[in-house]
Amino acid sequence: MDIIFPIFTTNRVLKRESIEYLRDFPNDMVSLGYETYSDGVLFGFSVSVDKGVDKKNLIVSKGAIKFEKRIYSIPQTLVSFSEYNRNLCLKLVIGDLFRNDDFEIRPIEHKLCEIGDISKNDIELGRFRLAKGARLRCLYDSVADFRTQENTLDITHVPYAGYGAQTLHPKILKAFGEVLLQNSSDPVDLAFGFLCINSSIIHKQTIEGYLAQKSGGYVEYSLDEICDNLIMLSRKNARGAGMNKHGKRRGPSIS
Repeated sequence: MDIIFPIFTTNRVLKRESIEYLRDFPNDMVSLGYETYSDGVLFGFSVSVDKGVDKKNLIVSKGAIKFEKRIYSIPQTLVSFSEYNRNLCLKLVIGDLFRNDDFEIRPIEHKLCEIGDISKNDIELGRFRLAKGARLRCLYDSVADFRTQENTLDITHVPYAGYGAQTLHPKILKAFGEVLLQNSSDPVDLAFGFLCINSSIIHKQTIEGYLAQKSGGYVEYSLDEICDNLIMLSRKNARGAGMNKHGKRRGPSIS
């Protein structure tokens, strides 16, 4: 087998094979890196609010997802918002793949919907209930605060792509890691805390392995159950120094 790299020099004809290499090589490298990952969010999609005169725009930063074995990069998008006091979900609606003479095309749209209106071709980016005149909050004071829905972006249901199965949003795990490192002397807690702080993604099996060490037996949890367990453990570890009576850590918010 010959491994070929194109050479671009003056007075040489640009061949179709060279263009195909430029197209395929970066896509192949990214796809191989995430070959064993589930569908879900890979990076990005942080949410903020741009206030307008009569309505607000949700500013969704650029991000990347894996869906049906393909990696898609999605640009920053503004999502118009004018509904208050409703339980809403921000999601990506992923259409069917089709092709024309020049391109393969996958329609992907940002959309607000009622919580629970999520199909198998949708990926949730967060949920919230915003009061009139309030500003959507995307900073968190504790692990439990990620579950706050009123005027706060709840990202505990965002399905991050992970090895073999979807996993939790890295922000939640980094917040949990901070609690462990600040409050526990248990070697298991410290090892998992450092892993949470220093890793871009923590796979679901790894989290379940940690929870098995804490509970004495391995259980396969849903992502909701994992989040509930992390909140319970963070509150247990947070009792005492550095926490207020609500179980929220003093100091700057977790961003």
